[in-house]
Amino acid sequence: MIKENSLEHFFTTHLQIDGFKKSRKNRTWYKKNECGTYFVLNLQKSQWSDSFFFNVGITYTGLEQQSVWNNKKPEWDATNTSSRVEMYDKNYESEIVQKLLGGVENNSDLNLIESIYGYIVTFFNKNRNKEEFKKNYYEYYMLDNVAIGSPLEDYCE
Repeated sequence: MIKENSLEHFFTTHLQIDGFKKSRKNRTWYKKNECGTYFVLNLQKSQWSDSFFFNVGITYTGLEQQSVWNNKKPEWDATNTSSRVEMYDKNYESEIVQKLLGGVENNSDLNLIESIYGYIVTFFNKNRNKEEFKKNYYEYYMLDNVAIGSPLEDYCE
């Protein structure tokens, strides 16, 4: 059972409000935007504590990995690019990245939980299509070579 005043409860509630759907894996949600881009978030529970880590994945329409991709129930580890959200950030010294690197306690302060939620939503919003991802992260984090080299057919303004 999910505790009412917890990180897990906050994310479950707010992701649903923001249009994310539950995937078949525990603690995994996904959303498809107007560009056809899928955003997938997985809350990974630590084996040793009551902390969570935040795995994110993005798949762009036309670049799906056909052997493992499921449009109805996408998983973060079957996306074009996936990692812990803080690994995309160039500023490893920032306070929020430092918090994310160590895992975030389920019973964390609401202000911290809201900040992390905003950080993840901002990450998804900055990468609405492949061109935005390339501009923001290409030199630091490689998208699949086929995806980078292929023409963008579904560009969304």
